[in-house]
Amino acid sequence: MERALEKIAETYMEDITLSKIAEELSIHPVWLSQVFKKETGQTFTDYLTDLRINRAKTLLRETSMKVYEIATAVGYNDLQYFGSLFKKKTGETPKAFRYGK
Repeated sequence: MERALEKIAETYMEDITLSKIAEELSIHPVWLSQVFKKETGQTFTDYLTDLRINRAKTLLRETSMKVYEIATAVGYNDLQYFGSLFKKKTGETPKAFRYGK
């Protein structure tokens, strides 16, 4: 489990899936999914999304990168999807979050 979390932290900005992580660690994806949920209390997808959104929040606060650059930097190639997901998770658009509106 520790290796899986490290792998996610190293590659969250890439197109990663639970299956890819399981394959790289030579374990069955169903087993990893079950253990992941048990250990973290979240599904793989929810964990990855939270990690990406939290990193985006840091970048919005601490850099002058454009929102589309941040979206790409944290693993989202679709700016609209990133914006809607960000708002769903934080209650604010990325721009409003950045400027405290």
